[in-house]
Amino acid sequence: MKMPMGMGIESEVLVVKKESYLLMDIMGNKMAMKSSSDESTRRKSDLGSLKLKSLTEEERIIAGFTCKRANKVNSKDGTETTVWYTEQLAAGGSWYFQMEGLKGFPLEFSIDLNGMEVRMKAREVKLESPPELLFQLPSGYKVMTQQEMMQRMGGSR
Repeated sequence: MKMPMGMGIESEVLVVKKESYLLMDIMGNKMAMKSSSDESTRRKSDLGSLKLKSLTEEERIIAGFTCKRANKVNSKDGTETTVWYTEQLAAGGSWYFQMEGLKGFPLEFSIDLNGMEVRMKAREVKLESPPELLFQLPSGYKVMTQQEMMQRMGGSR
């Protein structure tokens, strides 16, 4: 999943078997934060899950799919968010944020992360098997832990 962030920063999430990488290219400085499935599970637990508050009949088209609106609430901090999901795609496997109660796949949502709104929206959905090359860490990235990345970026975590 590619996520342009503006100001010369691009990020991408890469999932390879039981590990995930947050790839960041900050004006040519390439870093990859590695997380195991256990670390991802702990992080999900720390963030809380998005529990269903209400479903609406409101619809919109996202990436060619009819989506319905669901209102969710974070089980940990009570923050609310809107999720647009389609019943035309099955939700399977692990999703970065747990979205309990949806009967489909989320194509747009936003969440509050420490006072910053992060919005994800699908621009395109390809219903084909991707090439293996997409599941390999690109060359040129310095692999580090979350703690190492936070220290490098000036954080204290």
